[in-house]
Order: sequence, then structure tokens, then C-alpha cells
Amino acid sequence: MSTSAKIILRKKPNAKGLYPLAVRITKDRRSTYKHIGHYIELEDWDTKNLKVKKSHPNAESLNNLLTSRLSEARKGLIVLQTNNKDATARQIKKEIYKPTSKLAFFDFADEHLEALEAEKKINRHSTDSAWLS
Repeated sequence: MSTSAKIILRKKPNAKGLYPLAVRITKDRRSTYKHIGHYIELEDWDTKNLKVKKSHPNAESLNNLLTSRLSEARKGLIVLQTNNKDATARQIKKEIYKPTSKLAFFDFADEHLEALEAEKKINRHSTDSAWLS
């Protein structure tokens, strides 16, 4: 079945009147959205070309971000299709945007303390280890 990824501007504005940018993943007419974390005004969105207009002060950097997020999503779709995994739109989103590291806080803190000890930063090591007690 057909699966697609597309950059869109969501219809519901936030409290400031700005609209969120999102990646829409569609599979079998079911869509799921992954918000990018940036908001723009409706006048700054080009609906034909699906990108931020040059009237926006950060148009170039936002468009670069949009293309990188879209290529990331499409790359994930290709990987899933080559593995012949038949999944829903929500499962595809979870697979594409899964966390890269499952490192827990205390594991990270232990690695940090070991690095401080290896660098012989004893005062910093004792201070940081007190925070974990």
C-alpha cells in the first residue's frame, strides 16, 4: 500500500496565532504527524511549494530544516519498505523517530563521573558525586 511523507502547516494556531510545522506520514489513508518544533505565521507559508516564504526572517534555515526532516522521514520509510514490514502510520512514526540512545540518567551520570576520574578532576568528581547521593 502507498506510504508518503510530506511537510505541512497545521491548521490550528497556538496562543500567539502562529501555526506549527509538521511532517505528515500517511499510510492507507491514515495520517500521523510529527511536529518539528517551529511555528510561523500563515502569510509566511507557501502552500504551492510547501516551504517557508522568503518574507520570513529565518526562511532559509527553516527550509533547510524542513528538507532534512523530510529526507529523514523518507529514508526511514524506504528502510521499512525494504525490510517488508507492513505497519500502520503510527508504527511507522515510532520506528522512524525512535530515540537513538536508551541511556538512563544514572547510567549517563556514572559515565560522566568515570570521565572526570580519568581526567583526574577530583574536586569536580566529588562535587558531582554528591549530587547523586
